[in-house]
Amino acid sequence: CSRLVAVLGGRITYESVRGRGSEFHFAIPRPIADDSLLQGPDLTPPVEALHLPPLSILVADANPLSSSLLRAYLDFDGHRLTMTDNGIDAAEKCRTGRFDLVILDLNLPKLDGMQTLRLIREDEKNRIGRRVPVIFIASPGQMREFGYYRRAGADGVVKKPIQPVELMAAAAAATDVKPTSITR
Repeated sequence: CSRLVAVLGGRITYESVRGRGSEFHFAIPRPIADDSLLQGPDLTPPVEALHLPPLSILVADANPLSSSLLRAYLDFDGHRLTMTDNGIDAAEKCRTGRFDLVILDLNLPKLDGMQTLRLIREDEKNRIGRRVPVIFIASPGQMREFGYYRRAGADGVVKKPIQPVELMAAAAAATDVKPTSITR
């Protein structure tokens, strides 16, 4: 929670009373509903970051907050982003576009992440072309051992809540791209 609030430019505090429990409070500079919050120029990179050279990335995530956070994390390094909120659109964009990396949420509407990946891999077999690396984003309840996702055709998996360092490490591993720098 503290990292999420920090990314939103705010701060988090708490009060704890033995036998009564704890209360957590946070303050952010603008309402969450303001979509410019995560895209504005005042957003600073996380303290700990792994930087990659710019990639062409397709992101498929139906959750507006999660999608905005992914955009914010990936915009720091100047990645060229194509965003979508459903599996059918993601599979079609893979068919017609050229991406260095695809990031799929497992909970996509129309086609879930696994079904979308299956379509992407089938399309790659039916045409001559390179295999695009795919990373899944999974909620804690969906996390399984990586071998499960690898057998399904994925090149990586990152659990929610997404940590920028974990996301970029998975992207580097999936694409075989060497990080340009690491800040702590």
